[in-house]
Amino acid sequence: MFRDSTANSIGASATTCPGIGYWNVTTLTCEVPANSTSSTTFKLSAGSANGLYTLNINGPTTGSRALGGVCMTSLIVEEIKV
Repeated sequence: MFRDSTANSIGASATTCPGIGYWNVTTLTCEVPANSTSSTTFKLSAGSANGLYTLNINGPTTGSRALGGVCMTSLIVEEIKV
């Protein structure tokens, strides 16, 4: 996960898949200070470690949706006043 134009990641997660056709669930939790009143952009980057494989999100390589399309990918941002 990246914040604004910062080059360094503010959080990361990894998972290993044993081969083509397998499913994995990956969760990334990241807490960052709300140290500005300006707008903030969070960006996610995903892919294979060596760049040789295709990453499919919520579906197999056939283009259909996994489990009838009920899988989901989400980014939840929550601001908490302390």
